[in-house]
Amino acid sequence: MSSDEYEVHVLPAFVPIFWVFAAVGIVLFYFSLGYAKKYSTTAAFLLTPFICFSIVFDNAVMATTGIDRRHASTQAMLAFHACVTPMLLLVCYELAYLVHKHKSVNFCGISFESGHRERGSSCDNAGAASDLAKRRWWVSTCLRFFVWLVGCALLVLNLLVAYRWTSDLTPEIASMYALHGDSTAHAVCAILPALVLVALALYIGLRLWNYGTNYSYMVHATCFNPWIWMLVGAVALLIGYLMPSPIYALSSNAGELIMMATIVRMFREVHHDMQQGLQFGDRRCQPPSPTDSATAMKRETRNPARVPPTFRSS
Repeated sequence: MSSDEYEVHVLPAFVPIFWVFAAVGIVLFYFSLGYAKKYSTTAAFLLTPFICFSIVFDNAVMATTGIDRRHASTQAMLAFHACVTPMLLLVCYELAYLVHKHKSVNFCGISFESGHRERGSSCDNAGAASDLAKRRWWVSTCLRFFVWLVGCALLVLNLLVAYRWTSDLTPEIASMYALHGDSTAHAVCAILPALVLVALALYIGLRLWNYGTNYSYMVHATCFNPWIWMLVGAVALLIGYLMPSPIYALSSNAGELIMMATIVRMFREVHHDMQQGLQFGDRRCQPPSPTDSATAMKRETRNPARVPPTFRSS
């Protein structure tokens, strides 16, 4: 075989752009690592630094050797890049699930309800509320498990596309950048993970935009609010995947980088929304301070007609 059969050359004009992508990926890795430390038990925040690292490694290899299948760095790059699509899918879903559950907003057919809405005064009402909560928990758990199964299936599919094993167990690289498969099934398997990611990202982006417009703790004056960022990233990802082959390697990496940047930007909104929710819950649980009680008594003395004495709470 000639050396060209092992290589996918990168145009010299694209090399500086790949280095810029790698630098931006390092910045995103820094910010995502900070959020991962704050939310060390949440999958959406924990997976993001690894995705950023994979993007940095991918662009660094593209800027140095291109896709040269004779280099070990290229084989490692394809393995890391195979993780990007399924992990982006999981991060999008887990982030939206976390936000909607925290505010008890319905999501993907899951009805989240706060406990105080389901409590009843009688034993029958309490039992019915408990059964309803169990059913919702099972639906939520099964749906999350299904999404994780889809992510694992896409990871396996990406690895099979990237590494096609021959009879002598020698790995032959056949990445999405250069499809060497001789069947339609191979091409479909190479494109399917990207299509699944784009479809879910568009849906999640619309759901988060709707949440930020109608349900978030901070009310925005217009629909053009920061919660639209994931939808913007999903559109950029779609455009990047639709570009023709001469610039597909560059456009797909650009789409994934923009998608990752919008997710990290969404972390800020999610963090603020969760903090405001916790503060709101703390204010509801705390008893009124003596200062607040004295102020309320003064107001009642000045305006006794506003609050009838028979309905005042102690």
